[in-house]
Formats: sequence, C-alpha cells, structure tokens
Amino acid sequence: MLRQWTSWHDTDQFGWAQPKLFDVVGGQGRTKLDGFERFHDYQVAVSFPGADFDKGAEGHRADLTDHTGAVIASSGTEMAEALRQWLVQGWLEGDESLGLTHAFVCSLNLKYCEGSVKAQNFRHYSSSQHAPATAILNENWAMYLRESFLEARVVVFIINEDWLDSIPCNQEFEALLTRKRRFRPEVRDAIIFFDITDDKFNKRWGAKLPQLKEGMAYQASKYFDTYEITYNHQCTAEQKQDAKGRFEDIVQRYCTKHTLPSDLGEP
Repeated sequence: MLRQWTSWHDTDQFGWAQPKLFDVVGGQGRTKLDGFERFHDYQVAVSFPGADFDKGAEGHRADLTDHTGAVIASSGTEMAEALRQWLVQGWLEGDESLGLTHAFVCSLNLKYCEGSVKAQNFRHYSSSQHAPATAILNENWAMYLRESFLEARVVVFIINEDWLDSIPCNQEFEALLTRKRRFRPEVRDAIIFFDITDDKFNKRWGAKLPQLKEGMAYQASKYFDTYEITYNHQCTAEQKQDAKGRFEDIVQRYCTKHTLPSDLGEP
C-alpha cells in the first residue's frame, strides 16, 4: 500500500512559498532525491549534534582521530559523515550514490532535497578561529529526518555533551520511540548509541552519564535491539578499529543492500 501524505501546506509559517507536494514526494510515497524517485527505503538514519567540538574545560580534548591518528571529525556533523563514509567504503563498495540512498545524514542528503538552500560565510559558534562555514538549510528538515527514522532498519545516535544538552536531539530520540510504538512495534530494528563523549572532559554530566545512557537504552530496548559503541579519545587504535568493524557488522546484519535501476541518473 502506497503512503499517503496529508495536510501539506504550500506556504511555511511566515508565508513563504513551499515546494509542491509532487516535487517532494515520488509515486511510491517516498521523498525524492535530486528530483528522482527513491526506489527503496533508507536503511540507516543518523541523529547527531551539529556543533563543533567544544575544546577545553568542557566538551572534547581535541578533534577525533581514527586508528591511524588521522583527524576524522571536529564536529558532530563530520562524525556523522564519517560513519556514512565507512559504510560507503565497506558495505557499499565505494559507491557514493548508494551512500545517499541507503544512509540518511541530513547535512549530506538535504543537498538533494527540494526546498534546500545553502548558507555560506558564517562562523561556527564555538570558535572564532574557524574559517567561514557552509550549511544546507531546509524548512522541512525534521520531516525528512523523521521519514528516515520510519524507514531505517538501523538508527544511530551520536552521543556527546552537545547531543545531551540539545532539546531537538532529545526530541528526535523520543519521536523515534513514539513512532515505532505506533507504526512498527512488531519489527525488531536496531538502535546504535555511538558514544564519542570525551571521558576526560565530561564535566557537565559526570557520574550521571552512565545512568542516563542506561535509561535511554532501557527505553529503546522495548522496541529495538540496542547496541552501544564507544569511540573517543580514550580508545586505543585497536579499540577504534574494533568499534568501526562492529558498527559495520551491525548495519549489515539488519540492512538490505539495494542497487539502483540502470536507467536512474546519479543524485
């Protein structure tokens, strides 16, 4: 049965014109990418704190590095993009187009969604030393994200102090559980809590953090198989390799790899 979209508004809350529904949604009821129909569901969706890592007394000691010592992330956004790149390089055999159709990371996928705009030449709030940044903005970003939550077999929450302090991030977790309870309670999908919290600088949450994560895992376990992966400054190179491998293994265990129809252009 095809999905049905109701209560679509042609203007936003400020009266600005919105894309038409048929520009956003394809014939199968899935949102489009770069104007093309998506022929299968997203398999992975990622919730992450977008902010730069706050270095110093609170937050992170430094940028996150991989097992070789190379920097892979200086923000939650970059960590989410790194996770998707792991899947592209391994599970999806280097195919970037399959990365877009299989894994929803809003900083990447929204570039190909109707109604997105690019904001350039502003600084990240956490450091005046950063070069001017670029962001992809979309009035309907929450709709795209929550659609991916409904479709995905694996939902990843990248956890650090910024995620824990973020009301929208916490609401994403609560919304996922609510929708799962209402729409697909019988299917055991997976949640991965991907913890990048820097133990050395965990000042805001301290001893409360393990208790908080335990509570989140308990709530999620009512509807999902739950996994926790730690990837932080305290991990050794071997532990980081193991974490990467475990992440990829979980995704492949739950998700289906699809191929694009030969007549479909690349996003």
